[in-house]
Amino acid sequence: MEFRNEIAATGELSDIGLPLRRNVDRSFRRGIELEADWRVAPSLRLRTSANLSRNQIDEWTQFYDTGSITYRNVEPLLTPSVIVSQSLEYRPRTALTLGATARWVGKSYLDNTNHPDLITPSFLTVDATAAYALSDGVKVTVQVNNALNNDRIYPSGYSYLYLDNGAAAGIPNYYPQATRNAVVLLDLDL
Repeated sequence: MEFRNEIAATGELSDIGLPLRRNVDRSFRRGIELEADWRVAPSLRLRTSANLSRNQIDEWTQFYDTGSITYRNVEPLLTPSVIVSQSLEYRPRTALTLGATARWVGKSYLDNTNHPDLITPSFLTVDATAAYALSDGVKVTVQVNNALNNDRIYPSGYSYLYLDNGAAAGIPNYYPQATRNAVVLLDLDL
């Protein structure tokens, strides 16, 4: 996708904590999405999805308290170039389904300056599910998110930017993903 006059997030927050946005003359998102679904055996299924992209803002002017710096050909904030997901689903009985999904997300920047210290690191997370059909139209599912209890997952955040002796600097601030948690779902198909 080619954009003209995109209203892009800046990576900054307003005085009341809302994300700020500003007009960008030209930017693009180019990539490919792949999906594969393979039934290995009647009771075993593998699914893969991948998103590979190149994303760019042609010109970004970052305003600081004491001046501004114009950056060229920068990646937009919070836009990882690689996201890969692999799922495994096992159905040992008609009523029981067990599954796991591993997801790897590449690093992304917290703002549009592409400063190497202001990134969300890449991360891997694994979710697990167990679903049991009690009857036709009634199913109970237990879903465990972040099953490996990874406490270093930072998929989002913002940066506080400033100039230090004329050089751009900043402080990263992260919104962490929850550690291991479980959800019980009841599906009724009436």
